[in-house]
Amino acid sequence: MPMGPTPLAFAYFVGVKAAGYTSCCPVLKRLYKPEDTSKPSILRIGLTRTAIGVGVGVVYGGAWFFLADKLHLYGSGSTIAFFGLLLQFVSLSGEF
Repeated sequence: MPMGPTPLAFAYFVGVKAAGYTSCCPVLKRLYKPEDTSKPSILRIGLTRTAIGVGVGVVYGGAWFFLADKLHLYGSGSTIAFFGLLLQFVSLSGEF
């Protein structure tokens, strides 16, 4: 996470995600041309997508940290390989 794992960095991360998802919504609405463009609102879509992504990310990351703790991977040479493997799963999943 940018600037380290601090609460303020997490707030910046979530803010940038929300801004990105919300700014993408008008483009997607124009491409898909829904019949009723007032529902759902652009802000609601962006914030919902952000909440889903953050929620899934926290659960997924927490599960891996729990697994790393149970396998005693912290402080060993295999830590980099473990988190490299973790990143491969995330990138191969298409990040949703």
